[in-house]
Amino acid sequence: MISALTLSAALMMSGPVFQDPVLQDPARQDSGDAETHRLNAEVLARLEAADAAEARARAEYEASERARQARIAEAEAEAARQRARWETTQAEYRAERAAWEARNARWREQVAACEAGNRAACDAY
Repeated sequence: MISALTLSAALMMSGPVFQDPVLQDPARQDSGDAETHRLNAEVLARLEAADAAEARARAEYEASERARQARIAEAEAEAARQRARWETTQAEYRAERAAWEARNARWREQVAACEAGNRAACDAY
């Protein structure tokens, strides 16, 4: 039985009988040069077109990514503005509430003084 190693060794050491006739005949090799060049040019043109399409797609992707990042930044800025407005509103409310509580405490003191018999306190409210 012939093994793959034996067969490949026989092909390598054999003469022109087992070799491709196109490789052995220079005239046949030259006849394909024009076709080979045409095919190579066609392949090169397709590769260049694919590279150009990939470059356009990458540029579009990068532009859309920049636009997405800009939208994210704008949304974050708007959220920060809303948080700041809310914090301001809360601070104003707390200040108003503290002022009301202070006024209410003074009023209760006056009422208590009036009820205790202090007539000047009764005239104040």
